[in-house]
Amino acid sequence: MDCDKTGQLIISKNPFNEGVFETNDAVELKSHTDFKWLGRLDNVINSGGVKIHPEELEKKLGKYLHGRRLYFSSENHPELGQRVVLAIEGTAHENEDELFRVIESELASYERPKRIIYLREFDETPSGKVIRKKF
Repeated sequence: MDCDKTGQLIISKNPFNEGVFETNDAVELKSHTDFKWLGRLDNVINSGGVKIHPEELEKKLGKYLHGRRLYFSSENHPELGQRVVLAIEGTAHENEDELFRVIESELASYERPKRIIYLREFDETPSGKVIRKKF
C-alpha cells in the first residue's frame, strides 16, 4: 500500500491481479499497512491552495445537525479558486445562531462555509447516494 504525491491510495499486489490498483481515495498513510481515509479525490476543495476534504468536515459537523443531511461542496471564487459551501437538506435551521456557533467552534477558519444553502431535497443516485452539486 502506498500513496502518490496527491495522497491518492495505490494498492499493489492486490488479490485481483498482479498489477497496481489505483483508487480515487485520498489517504494519510500511517504505516505501510495502515491509513486514515480523508475522502474522495474528486470531492477535494482547493481554496487558496489549501486542500479541504468535505468528508472530514461532514464528520465534524454532522453530529450537531440532529439527523439532517448535509454535505460540503464548493463554488468558484475569483481570488481563492474555490470557496467552501455547506448544503443542508430541508428548510433553514431553526436556530441559526447555534449553527454558526457550532461551525465556529468545530471548524478551522479555512474550513468554514462562506455560504449555507438549503435545498428542499437532495438529488440522489438510483442506489440512494447523495449527488454532490458544485455551486
